[in-house]
Amino acid sequence: MKNNFKKNNFVVINNFIDETIINSHYMYMLDLYKNNKLQVDRNQVKGSLCNRNDIVFDTLLSKMRPLISEVVDKELWPTYAFCRLYREGQELKKHKDRQSCEYSVTLTLGCSSDKLWPIYLGNKNKISLNIGEALIYKGRQIEHWRKKLKGNHYIQLFLHYVDSDGPYKEFVFDKREGLNSLDYEVFSYNDVKFA
Repeated sequence: MKNNFKKNNFVVINNFIDETIINSHYMYMLDLYKNNKLQVDRNQVKGSLCNRNDIVFDTLLSKMRPLISEVVDKELWPTYAFCRLYREGQELKKHKDRQSCEYSVTLTLGCSSDKLWPIYLGNKNKISLNIGEALIYKGRQIEHWRKKLKGNHYIQLFLHYVDSDGPYKEFVFDKREGLNSLDYEVFSYNDVKFA
C-alpha cells in the first residue's frame, strides 16, 4: 500500500472499518437527520446536510490515525472529521482541499441504492468505493469531484490529517483546542510541538 500511495498520491483500502462500526455510524447519521441535528452546507455542496466536529466521528478520526500514518509513511496529526449526507441531484464540484486536509480519507457509510457513486481524482481516475472501503488521498494536491447523485441519499465520512513535520502542521485539530473524542489516548494540544 505504501508504494501505491507514493506512486499515485492515493490508495484504496478494503475492509477499512468493521461492518458493525460502519452500520452504527450510518444509523447515527440517519438519526441526526431525523432529529434535525445536521447543519445545512451553504458553501461546497449547497443544501447538503453535514455533521462536523462530532464526538463520534472525532473518535474515529483519532483511532484511525496510526493506520493512516502507516499507509502514507508519515507521522500524521488529526485535524477534523466531517460527515455529509448528499441528496439526489447534489454534486461535489471539482476542487482541491484547504490546508487542514493535507491527507484525507473518504468512506461511504451507507446509501439508498445498490448503485455506487464514484469519486473522480485527477485527470483519469474514477473510483467506486463499496461500503467499508476507504480512499486515502492527498486532498491538497489532487483535484477531486463527484457528478450529480442519482438516488435518494449517500452518506460520506471524511477524516482529515496533516503531516506532523509538514507545512500545514499548525492546522492540527483544525486549530481547535483538541478533538471531541472518546479516545483517551489522543494527544492534547499541549503535546504538539512546533519548531
